[in-house]
Amino acid sequence: MQVREKGKKALKILRITAAFAAMIIMTAACMPQAGPGQAPAEEASGAATAAVPEETGTGMTEEAAEAGTKETEAAPEEEEETSQVAEGPRKGMKAGRIFNTQKNELDEFTGGEPGDQTGHETRIDKYALYYRTPDYPWTCLLHCTDPELAERAADLAALTAANDLVGYDSGSLKTTFWDHLAASCYDPAQITIACSANCATSILSIYKAAGYQLGIEALQGIDHSGNASDVPGILMATGLFEKVTDEGRLHSPDHNHAGDVYVAPGRHVILQVTDGRKAD
Repeated sequence: MQVREKGKKALKILRITAAFAAMIIMTAACMPQAGPGQAPAEEASGAATAAVPEETGTGMTEEAAEAGTKETEAAPEEEEETSQVAEGPRKGMKAGRIFNTQKNELDEFTGGEPGDQTGHETRIDKYALYYRTPDYPWTCLLHCTDPELAERAADLAALTAANDLVGYDSGSLKTTFWDHLAASCYDPAQITIACSANCATSILSIYKAAGYQLGIEALQGIDHSGNASDVPGILMATGLFEKVTDEGRLHSPDHNHAGDVYVAPGRHVILQVTDGRKAD
């Protein structure tokens, strides 16, 4: 059993390394993004949509939830194991980390400036304690069944969080992240113009970009402007995800994988970027 488990972990590391190497090759072949003052290559899609905040559901307010952000919130010691990611933008991250975006610099859903003004508008987080409570309204987890795609999306999420030109907005700016991502060879690290997204449009854009990088047509045409309630339908329609409703999987990252998407319709969406400590 121990030999089998070690073999599985070795294969996992090799797969992650190969995926990262492929991303480097693709990035090197890309042209840089248009400079400041120039329009992105792709026309803005849905940028004039009405300002409809994502995180406005009932129950615990996101204001209260945001009391624990980034590395400030305590988490169970057992979750502090290092992930198996040996290379790339997620190297050295702890197990069960998530990509998260919730508020702008005004602590609001709309009205801020494009880009990340605080360093926390888009970020890599611990899986928050309040997400673990039965009261938090996760209804499903969308598990990506293509391992290479899942790893690529997780890498792109990490690159997005690292670029302070990508901030939060749930109003008219929420699709500008996609506009500049598409103009940057689908690489968040190459974005040079301030832009924004909300929880849903950021994750849809990340998976759409991964689809272009990997040549997956089913993802290239998805609606990246959808709201949190739209995410399950949009991703499930690609045939690349399976829906999980097990309460244990919804309220803990331990058994889940990089690339998994948690959905609370009308409230919030997050993306797991490293495997949980008990993931197969």
